[in-house]
Amino acid sequence: MNYLQIEKNIVGHPTGFIARKKSPLGAYPKISFLAEYDALPNLGHACGHNIIGSISLAGAIALGETLKNTSGEIIVFGCPAEEGGENGSAKGSFVRENLFKDIDVAMIIHPGTENLTTGKSLAVNPLDFEFFGTPAHASGCPEKGKNALDALLHFFNGIATLRQHLTPDIKIHGIITHGGDAPNIIPSYTKARFYIRAATKEGCDEVTEKVVAIAKGAATMTGCKEKVSSFQNRVDNVIPTPIFDDFYVDVNHKLRHNATRMYGVYDGTKLVAMAMTVAESNNGAVLGAVSCHPDYRKHGYGSTVVKYISNRLIAENKTVYLHRAKNANQSFYNNLGFEQCGSWQEYYFER
Repeated sequence: MNYLQIEKNIVGHPTGFIARKKSPLGAYPKISFLAEYDALPNLGHACGHNIIGSISLAGAIALGETLKNTSGEIIVFGCPAEEGGENGSAKGSFVRENLFKDIDVAMIIHPGTENLTTGKSLAVNPLDFEFFGTPAHASGCPEKGKNALDALLHFFNGIATLRQHLTPDIKIHGIITHGGDAPNIIPSYTKARFYIRAATKEGCDEVTEKVVAIAKGAATMTGCKEKVSSFQNRVDNVIPTPIFDDFYVDVNHKLRHNATRMYGVYDGTKLVAMAMTVAESNNGAVLGAVSCHPDYRKHGYGSTVVKYISNRLIAENKTVYLHRAKNANQSFYNNLGFEQCGSWQEYYFER
């Protein structure tokens, strides 16, 4: 199977999709890519989501080529509406509906001016605030009205007062989407749209409670009623995975500086053995990753790939060192000409 199977219209998102490619050798691991492709209103692709979508799809297609030799499944989640809109933030819907339940890894890359590891992002609660009053003629009988615009303005002023008592990570920003219909009519209906952000989900929930309380107070002050509702999915803060980032940095650095290489042995189109250097310099290399498919062991495939990579390194005048666990496959490597020259010890430190 050389193509992705595509499912469309995902959990209420007409332009959402899930594309899969499965290995005939087994179901796991399940590696996923998150594809975004949303644009900004009246501006277009100013945030790079078009690039995110292209990179995720290209990564899935490239990695999918390995499934003929190994078990697993490659999945692309098409995530629309990341800039808002109706039922905005598809990933929120996907999480709510447990679509990531069996996923081992989910990856996304965002374009920028620097090459960075996973950054933190704020949790956000997207809310609409509506106020309902009583209309009246603003000149003829204003005393009969209850001004929903006054309630909305008090709400904004209350948030401005709250900001003095917030930690720097908290951001509250909003706009008035409806402020009334005519200047000679006491506004009976007003509406504002807000994003409430904080470094953590818990912090976002805490400040949201305070903002909602301000809305209730503004309504009470003016004799109006208030309504608070979500206009799209809330999004929790990103929690980076340091181990994954460290691995990415290590491999990326070695590949860019020619400090690692790997070779494989195939049986037809099936990869059955491989070897990889974990470090290289001008005059030496450390061989630290050798593997062979269980069904092909004791048939010379492991020896072949180790001999091949070792001979390539020796031809470059590099001394070949082997990094292995104590007594692991000792006779295998002795037969290939390796001799013990020292030992090592691992130490682990808490961050």
